Amino acid sequence: MSPSSLLYFFVVLLLLLLASTHTYALNFTIRGIAGQLYRGHAFGQGVDALFNSTSGQMVVDNRNGDIFVADTFNYYIKMVNTDGVVSANTSIGSGLPGSVDGAASSAQFLAPTGLTLDNGRNILYIGDATTIRLYSLTTSSVYHTYSTGSQYVFHLAIDCSTSTLYATTTSGTCNLFSLDVTTLPTSYNCIYNAGQLSGITTGRYSNKTILYVSSPVYHSIYMIDITN
Repeated sequence: MSPSSLLYFFVVLLLLLLASTHTYALNFTIRGIAGQLYRGHAFGQGVDALFNSTSGQMVVDNRNGDIFVADTFNYYIKMVNTDGVVSANTSIGSGLPGSVDGAASSAQFLAPTGLTLDNGRNILYIGDATTIRLYSLTTSSVYHTYSTGSQYVFHLAIDCSTSTLYATTTSGTCNLFSLDVTTLPTSYNCIYNAGQLSGITTGRYSNKTILYVSSPVYHSIYMIDITN
């Protein structure tokens, strides 16, 4: 066996070991629940389910523990339940590229990456190329598409206390902007335009609401006090 083949064998073996269930001294368990080493598209349970790209965001529905996953290059938002089942009946999208609103099974996406969930309003916000799509958990439909112009939406976060949606972008003239989601948005408020941003989340401490963002260009984390 050549050195390169031997290295490949050990890398694959290591990944398989990491994908299995492990219990550590801190009393938590890590286990793979869906997907495997190979890219593809398939609904199923555990390793029978396939994803093309899971580099986008995931979000948990706190009502039942289900996970929404942006499977970007399969043009789906796939839902994974706590048993690792990925079903066509509970996923969002037709699997065809496009920008079409409608029922979960017929809606089309171009490149979904950003996800955030407002449980109080039962709305899943989806960053999809240069749009933000609104999905109703109540009616199981994508019912509104908001165009961001030249801003390529990457990740999303929501401050439910103020009903404000925040988005980072990887291109365009604004790299961090906000939307008021109490109405269907028609314009956005630019917060930062000095370089592309990627990761984003909100948090609270000392009665302050903080927005955290990361920059893949400057290799830095920023915090923004957005307390009203």
